[in-house]
Amino acid sequence: MYRRQFSVGWSSALVIVAILTWASGAQAASKYKLVFDFGKHGYRPHGNLAFDPNGNLYTAMQTCCGPQFDELTDTRSGWKESAGAGGGGGFTVANGGPVVDAAGTVYVTTSAGRFEGLTYTGGSVHQWIPGHRQLVDIYMFPVDDNTGHCMSGSDGCDPEAGVILDQAGNVYGTTYAGGTADCGTVFELSPNGKGGWTETVLYSFQGTADGQGPRSALTLDFAGNLYGTTYYGGNGVGTVFELSPNGSGGWTEAVLYAFQGVPDGADPSSSLVFDAVGNLYGTTGGGGRSGRGTVFELSPVAGGGWTETVLYSFQGSPDGAGPVSSLTLGDAGSLYGTTISGGGGTACTGGCGTVFKLTPNSNGGWNESLLHTFNNRSGGQNPSSGLIFDKKGNLYGTTAKGGIYGKAGGGVMFEITP
Repeated sequence: MYRRQFSVGWSSALVIVAILTWASGAQAASKYKLVFDFGKHGYRPHGNLAFDPNGNLYTAMQTCCGPQFDELTDTRSGWKESAGAGGGGGFTVANGGPVVDAAGTVYVTTSAGRFEGLTYTGGSVHQWIPGHRQLVDIYMFPVDDNTGHCMSGSDGCDPEAGVILDQAGNVYGTTYAGGTADCGTVFELSPNGKGGWTETVLYSFQGTADGQGPRSALTLDFAGNLYGTTYYGGNGVGTVFELSPNGSGGWTEAVLYAFQGVPDGADPSSSLVFDAVGNLYGTTGGGGRSGRGTVFELSPVAGGGWTETVLYSFQGSPDGAGPVSSLTLGDAGSLYGTTISGGGGTACTGGCGTVFKLTPNSNGGWNESLLHTFNNRSGGQNPSSGLIFDKKGNLYGTTAKGGIYGKAGGGVMFEITP
C-alpha cells in the first residue's frame, strides 16, 4: 500500500570522530543576480538546473496544466525562455530536475498524483528530444486507478528524484514507494532496440536496516556501482547505500551508513557527490547538533567499511537550515550548497534560505561562509535546488518561491559570482 511516514524520534547515543566548525555567519564577497523570474511561465522549479551541449539551461517546474521543463538561452539582453515542453496532468515534477545527454536529449521524472484531475498515475520518466514540443513517456509506473495506491508486486511507484545516465544510455533512478515491501526501489530503464524501453527493478527496499523511501537521485562510480540515500530506514532516520552488480545478473545492496539523528543528521534527500579520491559528500535536511541539518562526508576505510564525519551542523540563524539539495564540488575541495530556510531576517517564517560555501581549513575542520541570504520575495525565497557552475565559474540555482508575480511568486533563477 502506498504510504508516507514520519520519522519518530532520534537517538542521541552516537559516538563519532568529527571536527565541527560552527556557524560563523560570515557573508562572503560574492555577487548575487536574479536572472529569470518564472512567475509567468509556471511555478516552483524543482531540482538542479542542467546545461545542454550548447550552453542552454533546463529546469523542471509545475504549471497550471501539468509538468513542464523550460529551456533558457543566454542572450545579450539576458536569459530568455526559448522553448518549453510539457504534458497534461495534475501531478508534480520530481525533485531531481532534468538531466541532459551528449546529444541534447532531456530526461525528467514526475511523481505520483492525479492525472488531469481524473485518474491517478504512479509517476513517469519522460524524454524530450530537441525540436519536439511534447514530453514522451518512456515509462509509467503502475498505480491503482481508484485509490492512487501503488500496485502490489515488485515494481516501484512515485519517483521523487531525477534520473542519471550511464555511457551506454541506460537510465537509473529511484522510487519513493512500491517494490516488494512498498518501501521503494532502485530501477533501470534500458533501450530495447525497438524504439522502446525495458524496466528492471534492481533492488526493493524492505524498510528495516536496508533503508526505506529513497528521495534522492543516484550517483554512479567508474566501476558501475550505484550510490544513494534513503529518507527512512536504518535507525529510522535514513541511510546511505551502495548497489553493486553481483556477477550473476543481479545486484547486492550494502548500507554504508545509518544515521542516528543527533549529532550526525537525519532524513537525507540529497544525492551524493564524489571527490577525486573517492570520498562521498551529502546533506541531511534534519538532525545535527541543533536539528537543522548537516553536511557530511563518508570516507572509505582500508580493508572495507566507511567512516562518517559531520563537516558542518547548521544553526538556523544566520547560517541557514534544512539543506535538502545536493552539493557541488568546487576548487580546492570546497563545497557549495543551499538551505531551504534559515538565514535570519523576517520576510519568511523561519528564514528564506541561504547559499553557502564550505571550505576546509588548516586545522582539519571546515569554515562556512554565506554567499547569499534570501530575505525578500522579489529576490527569491526558499531554494530547494543545488547549484551548477558555468564555464566561467559562475554559480546558477533556483528558488521554489519568490519573484514579482503572484501572491507567493513562482520562483526565480539566480546567478552568483563567488
